[in-house]
Amino acid sequence: MENIYLAIVISPLIAAVIAGFFGRQIGRSGAHWVTIIGVGISSRCHCWCSNTT
Repeated sequence: MENIYLAIVISPLIAAVIAGFFGRQIGRSGAHWVTIIGVGISSRCHCWCSNTT
């Protein structure tokens, strides 16, 4: 369960780092998608944790 809590915090952070460092290579739209996916993963993990406790 602790890994899921960590994923809630880390996934948007990793997405922001990828978008920040590789934004020119993946483009503006790619950077948007990466950050949206990171926040989506965090949201899904949060919903799963709140339903299991």
